[in-house]
Amino acid sequence: MIFIIYFLLSFIYTSELYIISDYDFTNQNFTFKQTSNFVKHWPHNRFTSNQIHIFYKASRIYQLHVLIPLTRASVEQDILENQFIKKDYNRAMVFAMSYGLNIKTKDRKEGEPYFKYRGFKMQILKGCELKRKSFDLYYIGATRILLDENRTIIPKNAATYSSYWYTPYYGKHRHYENILMWGNELFELRYKRYKKAWNMLIKREKENENKSKNNPIFTPLSIQ
Repeated sequence: MIFIIYFLLSFIYTSELYIISDYDFTNQNFTFKQTSNFVKHWPHNRFTSNQIHIFYKASRIYQLHVLIPLTRASVEQDILENQFIKKDYNRAMVFAMSYGLNIKTKDRKEGEPYFKYRGFKMQILKGCELKRKSFDLYYIGATRILLDENRTIIPKNAATYSSYWYTPYYGKHRHYENILMWGNELFELRYKRYKKAWNMLIKREKENENKSKNNPIFTPLSIQ
């Protein structure tokens, strides 16, 4: 019994320190078509083709897998599945990755919109930039990170370090104005679900390609 409890506690602790692999975080093996098919898989999303391309392009620029910004936007503003969203949808798109919302300035309280970074394209680009910069910091020795609970942790890899740099807590957390918010635990849960859906769509795509190769469409030759 003691062993089982120890095992479960170890699993939770490990999950907190290892949210996602570095390979999954930076893997560039994806296409725009695959990205578009994945987004359209969620019937409640309202992304245009241009907005999907912004996710795709930003992921290429900063060498992230496109699921990283898509998942982060889903966690921050619920704009991928868009079925539980309670806030104004247009505002959610303007602050798609919540970039800059917690940056403090002399005349601004934490949590108030930071208008310098508003706009869908700006949010995706700056969010991906921060993800990549914090990922690279891990490999130049910045392995410790201070969470909002004044607790220091040492993530197991750069991708997890980057996740905490963006959101400095794991589970549910009372943030500014005593609002209950989700941390990287929600990112982890949604990423795993999205990765499973992504792999399923890729498998279906390959199966359709094989069917096309094995059963080519017969086009009769015209008689001269």
